[in-house]
Amino acid sequence: MAPAEMPAVSILALSKEKLKTRTPDSMVAPLGRTNCGSRLVSTKELSRMWDLPESTLRYWRCAGIGPAYVKLGGRIKYDLVDVEAYVRANKRKPSVRAHGG
Repeated sequence: MAPAEMPAVSILALSKEKLKTRTPDSMVAPLGRTNCGSRLVSTKELSRMWDLPESTLRYWRCAGIGPAYVKLGGRIKYDLVDVEAYVRANKRKPSVRAHGG
């Protein structure tokens, strides 16, 4: 019986080893990378990268602002592709007034 045909209860009851053997290679990515090569980082890692408190990232998630995130097994992860897109979307040029011109 293929994994898609198995009842949900029996899939949940499988041990981690058995589940690994049933996971197609196309779904497995090494070292926190997705299949397209993006890297996933935790809230703690992103807060260090941006020199920003983790609580700010939590607030942004609750408020619906900030970079896109994914929730995997109860853990929040940020795809660096989405993080970079968020930074680019929020890039600002200095005002002429700011330079006294």
